[in-house]
Amino acid sequence: MCLLPLDDAPDPRDEAIAQIGTDLAEGYLDSEEAFQRLLDLGHTPAGAQRRITDWLTYRPDPAQET
Repeated sequence: MCLLPLDDAPDPRDEAIAQIGTDLAEGYLDSEEAFQRLLDLGHTPAGAQRRITDWLTYRPDPAQET
């Protein structure tokens, strides 16, 4: 049995991934650059593509933002 240490510290990759999504949505990155950055953070090609597709297709409902 392997016990993992309890560590409540956030994974720094989570913040980097969120920033990539924000930059992509705001037009600072194109999808190819976002894809490469996700690969650099350890995503598989399929996982990176899926995340980018989700970011590009998700459109929040403006009525729910208030």
